[in-house]
Amino acid sequence: MKKLNDEQRKLIEDNYKLIRFLYRRSYTRVCSWEVFQGLGHEAICKAALGYDPSKGKFTTFQHNGQSIPNPS
Repeated sequence: MKKLNDEQRKLIEDNYKLIRFLYRRSYTRVCSWEVFQGLGHEAICKAALGYDPSKGKFTTFQHNGQSIPNPS
């Protein structure tokens, strides 16, 4: 995996709460928090690496399924 630059790390820090939000909203019956948190860490990093500011906000990019995989 590529290394994150400072701007990408900042995106992750600023939007980390989305992992818990998505878990509570949609995934509580699918898997445990620990499993989802691990998937969320990986997913938010991949989202930050692929994010292009000209295509919209990072929260929209991540929330539209670009980053959170199906845990099953």
